[in-house]
Amino acid sequence: MATLYLDESKAKNYLFIGVLVQDGDAPRLRKRVSALKMPGQRSIHFVNEGDGRRKKLIQEYSELGIVAVKVISTRKNKLEAREDCVRALVHLAASMECHSLVFDRDESVITKDEQWLKSELRKVDKNAPIGFQHLSRHEEPILWIADALAWCDSRGGEWRKRIHSLIDAEVDISA
Repeated sequence: MATLYLDESKAKNYLFIGVLVQDGDAPRLRKRVSALKMPGQRSIHFVNEGDGRRKKLIQEYSELGIVAVKVISTRKNKLEAREDCVRALVHLAASMECHSLVFDRDESVITKDEQWLKSELRKVDKNAPIGFQHLSRHEEPILWIADALAWCDSRGGEWRKRIHSLIDAEVDISA
């Protein structure tokens, strides 16, 4: 069984990056990623890192053997774009046989996310239920990888090239 760890970027288009992790690999990844924190850091948030550190972190994440997926919407209304992405993520998770979605916690959208998730989860296979939760960044180090990949993708150019090989699938749900 696997879990999809998700973070979003709203910088240009609305996109989610999900890091697909087999349950047996999660403890190893948490330990390796946690070891990358600098002294005094509670978590790694890519926007707060300098370019040299970003490059080092992407190199480290690349060596972990992760697989990531991307869901993107170009809708102008950010809430509608998020809804489209969240709904699409449920179907993507079902197709990848994930049993859980873990979102980086954003208090402003939790209630809406839960409505959309519950609505879509009723539409997918009942024999393989999918759970979901919203965790704060400091609670789940694997979310730091999704954050880094989302940041790089939204920046484009050289940053997107650095993570290109890690993105296994892309779903564009633009209206």
